Amino acid sequence: MYSFKESVSIEARPETVWAFIGDSNRWGEWMKAIRKVELPDGAADAVGKRRRVGAAGLLLDEVITHYDAPDVFGYSVRGPVAPKHHQGLVRIERLGEKQLEVTYATDLETGLPLVGRLANRLVGGGLRRVIRRSLDVLKRLSEASERELFS
Repeated sequence: MYSFKESVSIEARPETVWAFIGDSNRWGEWMKAIRKVELPDGAADAVGKRRRVGAAGLLLDEVITHYDAPDVFGYSVRGPVAPKHHQGLVRIERLGEKQLEVTYATDLETGLPLVGRLANRLVGGGLRRVIRRSLDVLKRLSEASERELFS
């Protein structure tokens, strides 16, 4: 298993950041690795709903595991293809009136025999870099949206 957390401080209201995190159709705006999102159950706005995410050349079936607006969004990848286990949890923590810390935690298990530990580190390390860059984009978009709302 490869686990990690990445965080970013954002100067915005939770609702402004949640507009990007809580709406699965907007994930591609801040997470550039996502090429498409399909929502077979309609909006992915409740625990148990599904989404299909096209990223890194794969189409991943996910189930929403946490949906507590505007604080927590979580998902778990399901299905017969690798990775064997991938769970993500995005948490918004209020530090002040318009000061937040957004943390994206991930657990990943490729399930590859013999080379599993190495594969977990390679795939997980790549995913970690993608998430780090994505949080930086989320920060820029959220802070720009916040300025537009109050200017």
